Amino acid sequence: MTDDVQPAHRLRLTMAIALAVIAIDQLTKHWAVNALTDVPPRHVIWRLQWNLTFNSGMAFSKGQGMGPIIGLIAVVVVVVVIVGVRKNSNPMVAIAAGFIVGGAL
Repeated sequence: MTDDVQPAHRLRLTMAIALAVIAIDQLTKHWAVNALTDVPPRHVIWRLQWNLTFNSGMAFSKGQGMGPIIGLIAVVVVVVVIVGVRKNSNPMVAIAAGFIVGGAL
């Protein structure tokens, strides 16, 4: 990859990765709800097991009841990252930004 990728191409790359991250996230959530509802924890390997739980806030249930604020913070993060992608010519920044945007959304 060269370091002179056009801003529109970097933005498309970022959005494509973000969409892939969102799709994978939604597919794994769908699988978890369908496969793990009303069943005991599934043993995977050694001490690792899959157990369905729900998060009522952000990471580790911090910020319960603050959904609108968390959503606003996510939107701010996405905007800041997108502006950064447009200003930076390194395609690796666009790739990393795609993962960040996908995770935030």
